[in-house]
Amino acid sequence: MKDNNSLVEQKSLLAKLMAAENITVQHKKIPTAAFDVKNRVLYLPILKWKPGSSVYDLFCAHPVATASTRAEGRALRKALKLRKLAAEELSKKDIVSIVQQTTPSKPTDGDWNPEEKISVQQVSFIDNKCRQLDINVLSFINSGDQRYGSIQDITKEKASSMLIILNKYQNGNMEIPEDIKVYDENWRN
Repeated sequence: MKDNNSLVEQKSLLAKLMAAENITVQHKKIPTAAFDVKNRVLYLPILKWKPGSSVYDLFCAHPVATASTRAEGRALRKALKLRKLAAEELSKKDIVSIVQQTTPSKPTDGDWNPEEKISVQQVSFIDNKCRQLDINVLSFINSGDQRYGSIQDITKEKASSMLIILNKYQNGNMEIPEDIKVYDENWRN
């Protein structure tokens, strides 16, 4: 029994180290691992498997891995400037705050004018997708019928068409022409 207690203490310490923060680990008769965010308590179930088993190790790693995955998702959404929430975030927030978070910061009359110049979000998406696909941005935007001195000369409607083409490149529905390949990170200069 002393060996089991020692293993439980070791696994508790392992969970604390993986969390990289000050948490308390409690072992209880519960069906699955859980984490109390408010009180910083990791609850691990008492299982028929011994604490030295790989199943028990997975229960120790689960809350940390889940938090890491959620943090990575938040970081990617922020980097891509996406105004969306993950499903688990929706259930923990009230509807008013969700709407406030997803509503554009500047007021709009709801009309989309296709003749307006390209939006910041469209420029960012084109840049990110070209980087990902190793496409030269300026060569890409000038690969159609019209020539542009700057990406800012493109209309929202034309930018939307360009986004569709980039998605076709990404999905393999269209082949990327050789003459637009090789991303140049200094394309804005």
